[in-house]
Amino acid sequence: MTLPINLETLKSKLTPLARYKKLLAVLGIVIAIFLIILLAKGQTGRSPSGVKTTVSSDKSTKAKATVNINRPFEFMAVNAKKQEVPVTFTITTIERKDEIKVKGDPRRLTGGRDFVLVRIEIENDATERVAIASADRVRLEGGGGKLFAPDYHNGNVVVDPISVRRDLLAFIVDTDVKKLTFLVGELEGEKQRIEVSF
Repeated sequence: MTLPINLETLKSKLTPLARYKKLLAVLGIVIAIFLIILLAKGQTGRSPSGVKTTVSSDKSTKAKATVNINRPFEFMAVNAKKQEVPVTFTITTIERKDEIKVKGDPRRLTGGRDFVLVRIEIENDATERVAIASADRVRLEGGGGKLFAPDYHNGNVVVDPISVRRDLLAFIVDTDVKKLTFLVGELEGEKQRIEVSF
């Protein structure tokens, strides 16, 4: 004996199940996209040691002028216990550009202004990680002896044990200014002068 099959009843029972499967599929795709975005954000703008970089400049934007400095200084960084640890702080080059990257986004100047980039290498010979605020060690001397801090910098720079970390400070100057003087030293204490002509 065969039972009569009501197609409308069968459709009404299958429809909620089909809708549930579609909803699960869409939800799965949304979660996958969200995870991919999170992973991508976690990788961009970070150095191998996981320290976020705020300001950078790559070779795709050609420098208008570059001056080799290669002048080392010794400064005190701090370790995790807030103890002072000496590091070698070398200003390698100073260059002029019209574009830098801030948090990964290009930043271009107009209206007769340039970026002046101070490139630095910080060498940590200790067997522990240390941090140093590069921006506190360099000032640009302006008219009337005014001292200007960097317009863009990377905050406290973390240097891994027995390694060298590159850093960058960016100052904004007028394009017609060809001679610049930088004062380098601890916030309290004697400063050394670096004069640059472009």
